Formats: sequence, structure tokens, C-alpha cells
Amino acid sequence: MRVRYSTIIFKIPCDTNIIGICNKNQLLLLALYVKFKLVSLGGQIYSSGGDAQVTILPPNPGVAYTSQLRLFSSLDPNGPFTAIGTNQEVGKIVDLGSFSSGQELLFGIHVQNTGQTYFAGPASRNPDNTIHDVTTDISPGVINASFEDLPNAGDKSYNNLNFQYRGNVASKPVPEPVTILGTLTAISLGTAMKKKFRQVKVEN
Repeated sequence: MRVRYSTIIFKIPCDTNIIGICNKNQLLLLALYVKFKLVSLGGQIYSSGGDAQVTILPPNPGVAYTSQLRLFSSLDPNGPFTAIGTNQEVGKIVDLGSFSSGQELLFGIHVQNTGQTYFAGPASRNPDNTIHDVTTDISPGVINASFEDLPNAGDKSYNNLNFQYRGNVASKPVPEPVTILGTLTAISLGTAMKKKFRQVKVEN
């Protein structure tokens, strides 16, 4: 694992998780993000093959707790993990190495002040049965994510630890080649049938 620090701070439009500081134009942009499903509550990150990199982004200026971002080997909060950095290490960049296609990157935070660990993804993964993360698709291979550090998602600001994934990553599982082929075949068949139907209708 390689670690370095960046002098560039990446931000999503108006720090989309901090609604209070957004102006009207930024709120409109945020609405478009949500409409087109670029923002996911309880988002998960899946590799599409190759290397992955993480950058720690600025947290909410008023954040009270120190949380450490971790990459877990399993959904066991006491199991093996790779420590990436805390919300106090803004600009820190960590190269995580390579991952196989379709593999989920099991990110979570450990809140040092409370001893609690919260995973990205569905609520069932967390001790309070609550979703604790939000992901935002920025561009192909770039996803911003944010965590809420309080039990039951606290004030649901999701801005207590923010970070960015870069590399060959996707927000959804990568379909197997057979699945992709089947989907393309179905689309092609549907298009052909639709064209044929139109021709029959014109001839009649």
C-alpha cells in the first residue's frame, strides 16, 4: 500500500452532503444528481478490475469526532482491515492495489471517540440497522463518498468523513460476460422485433 498527500482538494458540487451551504443553483444541480441516480444512499463500491486509489476529503468543519476510514476483508467489524486515514488527514492519498472485477470494496469507518464501526452499504450491516454512507458518481472511475459518524445516522448530514475513490471502480456489480452477452442479445432481439412489427403495420 502506497501513501502520499495531495495539494489538491477534490470537492463535489457544493459538498452536496452539506445542504445548508448550497445556493439555489447548487441545489438545482444536487436535484439533478439525485434524479439521475448519481447520488446513492447506502452506496457500495465495486471494482471493475485494476487499481484503486482513495483520497481523504475535508469533513464538515464542525465535526466533533475523529473517524478512521478502513477497507475491511469482511463484514466483521473486528476482522482484518487496512487503515486508510482519518477525517483529520485531509489530502492523504492511499493506493490500495489491484482488485478483481466484480469485487466489492468493503469500506467502513471506525469512530475513535465511541468505538463504533459503520459499514458502507445496506442498513443491515450496521449495529443500529441504519445506513451510514452516501456515494456520488462524479465521472467514470471517480466516486465521492461520505459517512455519518453518529448512531442512527445522527443528523443525517453524511459529512463527518468524506473521501474519493479513483480508478477502475463502479457503484454497481460488474455483470459477468455471459450476462452482458445475454443483455445485448435481448436488446438486439427486441430492436429487430420492433422493426419487424413496424414493417408489418406499414404493409397492412
